[in-house]
Amino acid sequence: MLYPIEPLKTNNKIIYSSENNYQKIFNKGTIAINVASGTSGSTGSITHNLGYIPKVKAFFLPSSAPTNVFALNQVISPALGGAPEIYANITTSTLYFSSDQSGFGAPGVAGNIEWRIYYDS
Repeated sequence: MLYPIEPLKTNNKIIYSSENNYQKIFNKGTIAINVASGTSGSTGSITHNLGYIPKVKAFFLPSSAPTNVFALNQVISPALGGAPEIYANITTSTLYFSSDQSGFGAPGVAGNIEWRIYYDS
């Protein structure tokens, strides 16, 4: 060996043990959803083309209270007109979110969904 290898200095924690494995983000973003009371609807399609159904995490931020963050289908308390009832629909190539607000008393859904698609780990 001609020269010794000197490790690069970093301020970040480096993990070499697989016991500390973590999910790797493939893609992330924000998409709007607006479904009126008495109807059903969905967002546009988000293409990932991974060839398998990936893990997805998503959170709903209602337009009426954008500083509140809710997991999909989380019951909102105090109620902002009821539970948002938003569903993630995932295939081997796409992701989209939908909501059925056609039931009696369904308040409708309006806001943004922040989503992340993870590589299979």
